[in-house]
Amino acid sequence: MQGVTPKSGFECSSCSPVEELEEQIEELEEKLALKDEKIKRLHKKLRKYRNPHTPSSKRRGSSKSKSSSSGQEKRGRKKGHEGTTREKPEPEQTIIVEEENCPECGSVLGEPEEIESRVLEDIPEPEPVVAKEYKLGHYECSDCGEEVVASHPDCPEEGRFGKNVLVQATLLKYEERIPYRKVSDLFEWQYNLEVSPASVLDFVRRTSDWLQPEYEKIWERVQNSDVLYVDETGMKVNGEQHWIWAFTGSASSQNQG
Repeated sequence: MQGVTPKSGFECSSCSPVEELEEQIEELEEKLALKDEKIKRLHKKLRKYRNPHTPSSKRRGSSKSKSSSSGQEKRGRKKGHEGTTREKPEPEQTIIVEEENCPECGSVLGEPEEIESRVLEDIPEPEPVVAKEYKLGHYECSDCGEEVVASHPDCPEEGRFGKNVLVQATLLKYEERIPYRKVSDLFEWQYNLEVSPASVLDFVRRTSDWLQPEYEKIWERVQNSDVLYVDETGMKVNGEQHWIWAFTGSASSQNQG
């Protein structure tokens, strides 16, 4: 009996040469189709980097990209730059931390062999809301009959919330760009002060009314300024486009008023 040489792929001793070739051709066609699909995907990715709208500096493999990157200096501090360390603050409180017993065997430890000093900076716990009562005197002038109501700089003319609440709400809304609902949540979380988003909106309106006289003074100085630089920045307010205007005048005009 003659020896049989093993055949690769779909070859077998019982198959005819034609059937073997047909099976090999079918297998090669399937592999070719998979490769064609892979090439299409790669060409699609490549078009992102090689199209008329792609800057030359962003095109992969471009000589400009290589030359520009090689000519640029490395980011970060230059070699030999003197390092800086955050200045350690003067502690306002000192806490002695000691152990009386060994946590392993329970023996008395006695006096410490050395003291390690660690100065930490931390944010204090949120202070509780303070309720203040202002008793405002009402008067009637005996000469002109004018009714006079005593005023206090920390007591707003409207509402039951102090100026710090009004200012904080306004800063969170316009400086930090936090929505009214989240400002309401923040007040409750940090200060245990329950106010609705509608109340926060009213806080901002009261702050605007409160600052209106100062705004008028600034606007008057801007109009009377000899030199004036104007800049604008767009921003969205409740989904609508608004503009923030910056006016910079001369030092002499800014000191007026």
